[in-house]
Amino acid sequence: MDERRNRTRKRLKEKQKSKQITIMLAFGVLFALMLILTIKLVSINDNQIETSNLNVLNNDTDELNNEVQNIEENVTNENTNYNVQTNRETEELNTTEEIDFETYKNATNNREKAVEIVKNNWGEDSTVYFTIDENDYIDENGNYIVSIRDSATTYEIERCKVNIETGACTY
Repeated sequence: MDERRNRTRKRLKEKQKSKQITIMLAFGVLFALMLILTIKLVSINDNQIETSNLNVLNNDTDELNNEVQNIEENVTNENTNYNVQTNRETEELNTTEEIDFETYKNATNNREKAVEIVKNNWGEDSTVYFTIDENDYIDENGNYIVSIRDSATTYEIERCKVNIETGACTY
């Protein structure tokens, strides 16, 4: 009877081992199939990404070329407008007897004085620069308006009203 039990146990163990081997082989085959499919999908996706990237690069290149062309046209137009305006101003200066060169020179010197007053008041700072806007440089009280701008971004940090007679700065 013990011998019979031992044989039965042996058969059961062998069946369990064969089941385990079969299961392991099935998992191995499944793993191999998944690995092959993953590799194929990755290569398909890579090809699609490369094609997509080429299309994006072509579109970006076209857009950049258009932007460059627009900028060149704008610069040409601005240069033309500037030249026309400069020519008109030169003609006006040459033909009008009422404009006094000293008055013009004093206005330029006053602008420079205003900027120097703000520079001295602001202190030593290499991260900013000072400008006077062409269209809005003097207020109703005769004070010059000087902008303090960030050198890296050109963003206006502060505006200062300057009385060049008294040297007073108002931020």
